Amino acid sequence: MCGIVGEVSSETFAASALLTRLQRLSYRGYDSYGYALPEAMRKDVGHVTILPTDGTVTGKRGIAHTRWATHGGVTVENAHPHRVGRVTLVHNGIIDNYEDLSAGPFVSETDSERLAARIDAELEEHDPLDAVRRTLAAAEGIWAIAAMIDGVEGIFVARKHVPILIGQTSTGHAIASDALAFPDASRLLALDDGAVAIVTADSVRCVDRLGRPVSMRWEENVVGSEETRPAGFAMEYEMLQMPALLSRPARSVEALQGPVTVVGCGSSVNAARLAVSLARSSARVTLASEYDPELDDARTMVAVSQSGETADVLDAVRKAKAAGRRVIAVVNAPHTTLTRLADAAVMLGAGEERCVAATKSVILQAVALARLFGADVNGDALRGAEAAIADRERIRSLSRSLAGAEHLFLIGRGAWLAIADEAALKLKEVAYQHAESVPALELKHGPLALVTEGTPVVAFGDGDDARLRSTIHEVEARGGRVTPLLFSGVQGAFRALVTAQLLAFEIARIRGTPIDCPRNLAKSVTVY
Repeated sequence: MCGIVGEVSSETFAASALLTRLQRLSYRGYDSYGYALPEAMRKDVGHVTILPTDGTVTGKRGIAHTRWATHGGVTVENAHPHRVGRVTLVHNGIIDNYEDLSAGPFVSETDSERLAARIDAELEEHDPLDAVRRTLAAAEGIWAIAAMIDGVEGIFVARKHVPILIGQTSTGHAIASDALAFPDASRLLALDDGAVAIVTADSVRCVDRLGRPVSMRWEENVVGSEETRPAGFAMEYEMLQMPALLSRPARSVEALQGPVTVVGCGSSVNAARLAVSLARSSARVTLASEYDPELDDARTMVAVSQSGETADVLDAVRKAKAAGRRVIAVVNAPHTTLTRLADAAVMLGAGEERCVAATKSVILQAVALARLFGADVNGDALRGAEAAIADRERIRSLSRSLAGAEHLFLIGRGAWLAIADEAALKLKEVAYQHAESVPALELKHGPLALVTEGTPVVAFGDGDDARLRSTIHEVEARGGRVTPLLFSGVQGAFRALVTAQLLAFEIARIRGTPIDCPRNLAKSVTVY
């Protein structure tokens, strides 16, 4: 979601440098942006654009932000940074009691401006670090903030349940929501929950919520230089990476024993359900947002998140840890809150995924989870992905027949139901097409009433499944137009998964939607 970057340097830099870092966080999803240096501030709606004048605005400290709207509409006034009195601030998260923090008047509709106003008021009686700390002690909610205070040579940084990192560069320190924003940093520091830090070019001082000094655990930055990519859609490029990623030697993973609960959101849940079905596992898959440890007797939780910062997943993990559960993370991005909270982690190593809709990470999640449940499906996944990519011409032809539909059904059984779920999600995300996935044999228990002459229905499944074939005949008997995507075995399931993603991509391309950055969505969902 929202992205924060900042920099404090011993050398002068231009505002364009902040915007370049900010562009590396574009994958997170946003609707407006802005930056501030001590002598200048610029905000706008839309995508981050570097203007010629941004190269002439300079300073030795600055902050910048991409906003995903929560409080207030998409306007320049609501874009960050916000300046009140002596304080200029950017904020990710949600402040629940923002109306209690300051009385105004205010320029924006945001909760973030109230934070800046409260800090400015606290400065009347307290030193800057204490003013920030006292403001956040009065706040309720979740946040990551970066703030500049007039006359103070540094940037104040704080977090509670929302990621923010500090990176050590050759000329000072950088600040960002994600390590991808500073590949030039040699070391990284992740603030503890509740911590407040003052970051200067040559030092970082950190205190807890009571003002006591806290130790800092720096780690080597394992994020490499920015990947060079061909022009075109990130989604397409990332799907075509699958065979190469699956061709790597499989990492050794010890299979889990005993009852297991898997939590995730979105595509991660679909990957988990696919893996559980293919591995014939008894593991329970639960939406992270619905997890309740009192209703879960499993002693092990597997938490799945591409970003490692999904708020609902982290909330479920914290609940599980408080209840004494062991937590295994399955995660793609390095330097994340999830890997720090978990007892152990399985790293996917998919590399950067810039498209908001997950693709290559989904298939790697399914493979990793199946291995945790005792099934080695890597070879089947590789051959299935290769077969789907080799079949792109037929997929393009199918997409032309489906792209005009405003509503369609996707049906499947067992592992193929998880694929139907993923196909429906992808069509909603990137093609803006209303798609509903239905267990194939449940169609006649209600949804069949919506099937009329010409209703498009995509069927995923094993070609040898007689009951699925019967359901297809039932749809056709009522005039429904069935597109069968039937493949056999584990390899066939992975072929269907990649086919579903490619189909959604091709339909989206025909419909002319912004495939890599769909409206209203964010790659890393860091608010509840």
